[in-house]
Amino acid sequence: MPGGVGANAWHGCNGFPRAYMDRLCTVAGLRPRGWGLYHELDQQAAYQADQLTEVTVNVYSLAAQRTLGQASNL
Repeated sequence: MPGGVGANAWHGCNGFPRAYMDRLCTVAGLRPRGWGLYHELDQQAAYQADQLTEVTVNVYSLAAQRTLGQASNL
């Protein structure tokens, strides 16, 4: 990833900066700090409803946090 670019998604692809590797590679890292991953995963066209936007994918992220027993970080 180029410097200064954050986590991002496009249909069939997710990109994460090197600083995310601890979150992506371990459950211990993902559980408390996985918001970016949850957020980007929900933006894939294969299962995204037509009218979801950058903001509404946060509902999915909140559900993922709840499932993992984490408090909301909103």
